[in-house]
Amino acid sequence: YTGVAEWAWFQQILAFGWECLPLGLPDNNDPRGLSAMQINITPDTAHLLRQSGIFAQIHLMDLDRAAA
Repeated sequence: YTGVAEWAWFQQILAFGWECLPLGLPDNNDPRGLSAMQINITPDTAHLLRQSGIFAQIHLMDLDRAAA
């Protein structure tokens, strides 16, 4: 994925366990410090996100049974 985020948010994304690379330095003319980024999705992504507590697997339920 590619995106733009404030520098503080970019640092949080890294802490969440995403493999994230800056695509340049933050814009010094913008007080928010916007920075472009690339997020790589790899076979390890789900494991890294689970380790940080960000990812929790969802479970589908049978809605017909749940309504009964």
